[in-house]
Parts: sequence; C-alpha cells; structure tokens
Amino acid sequence: MRKTDISTKHIDEVIERAYLGGKSYVTLALTGDSNVDKALTRKLDEDGYKVALNDDNIMVSWGF
Repeated sequence: MRKTDISTKHIDEVIERAYLGGKSYVTLALTGDSNVDKALTRKLDEDGYKVALNDDNIMVSWGF
C-alpha cells in the first residue's frame, strides 16, 4: 500500500502548485484510514476550502 503524505507542508505545496498553475482544485489520495480522511477533510474545510470526500480521493477547491 502506498503511503500518503498528509502533512500540512505537503498539502500546502500541492495547493500552491495547482493555484500557480491556474487550477482551482486538487485531488488528494485517501490515506486508507477513514477516520484520518474525515479529519483531514474537516481541517481543510475549517481552513476555508471547499472539500468533497468520495470513494477515490479528497477533492479540494478554492475561489469563486
């Protein structure tokens, strides 16, 4: 099983790269632990992002 980096630094870098590349969303791989995935989703939502958790990934979007 692939290990997913859910560190704040990594996620911020992924979002920044996408933003600078003109995108308004990113998808993050699930961790394999539903409790961790839900906590990450809540944290991103609290940070002001629009977040959707589905069976394959976590979608994070921003902007209007």
